[in-house]
Amino acid sequence: MFFNIVRDNIDQLDKGWHVLDDFLYKGYCTGSSLKDLIESRNFKQKEGNYCIINRKQPAIYHDDFRSFPLFTDNDRCSNSYFSGSKKIHFPTTVDFKNTWCENYIGYEDLEHDSITFGFNGLADYICERLVYLVEQTQFEFPLLAADTHGVDSTLVRSVFDYVGKEYKLVRREKMGDDDHWGYRQLYLSTDPHIQITGYCGDEVLIRNPMYCQWLLSPHNVDLIDEYNKIEKSYMLGFFMKNYKKKLTQDQHKFDNIHSAFNHVRDWVMNDFQMWHKDDTITFTPLRDRKILKACLQAEPDAIIRQCVHAELSTEIIRRLNPKNLDTISQHKNAVKP
Repeated sequence: MFFNIVRDNIDQLDKGWHVLDDFLYKGYCTGSSLKDLIESRNFKQKEGNYCIINRKQPAIYHDDFRSFPLFTDNDRCSNSYFSGSKKIHFPTTVDFKNTWCENYIGYEDLEHDSITFGFNGLADYICERLVYLVEQTQFEFPLLAADTHGVDSTLVRSVFDYVGKEYKLVRREKMGDDDHWGYRQLYLSTDPHIQITGYCGDEVLIRNPMYCQWLLSPHNVDLIDEYNKIEKSYMLGFFMKNYKKKLTQDQHKFDNIHSAFNHVRDWVMNDFQMWHKDDTITFTPLRDRKILKACLQAEPDAIIRQCVHAELSTEIIRRLNPKNLDTISQHKNAVKP
């Protein structure tokens, strides 16, 4: 997805946008259609992955997790960096009033509370939540899923299997040619479709070692010690190659759970990995506020089991479609320990 707006003029767009009245829109909304939102002029943030642009009174409306970055200066707004621009961090959005203005909207429901989730309770919650998101989303194009053998994409495919929604499993024959790494992992097709993805699985489902270490810090748990206890796991090779040194050098220490929660939440909410591209609409159910909050309030044992072994993800697959467990790679990104 690409847009570039200069003052009140939409200067550039990629393919795949739809037009309704004075609005351009792209993506999907859970529990409703984007047409319904526009016709009712209800632009309160909702679940999904979408962008609506008001052409008459320039403004950007988006879902409650804003899946794309925003950059502005006084005269220009884009979801792609340009020289001299300022990155607009979530939870802030923008509109145009003779200049592009920032509007802070706050986190509301994404504040730490006293609820915690053990391993089984968290697996239950995520299963129920993902089933709801798939059942309540109106898919207007054919569904495709790349056969990557990764745990996150397999998890999301398993939700579709569970609810009985059909999709076509496809093989990526070559990498995309886009500069952004997320697009290089897409299945390439010029036909309008919904591409089922597991993007943000590491980050939202507590498997990013750095984020997990921050969450475990108030509990005096050292992830390096946890990895040193094992000889093999889904995550071990990836951790040793990409994160052991980072954790050794990291200076962040959190004395309380509240501070760790806020810090990881802010990082995850602004970790923009994948948005729509031309006629490919990316379905990203793991990028969900409620799932994120539950995971950020997971008990230390659940975090360790997930971060080291991807045990939470595989348990969810086992509950939804255990046959898919045989298709998962033994090691994340095929990095052997």
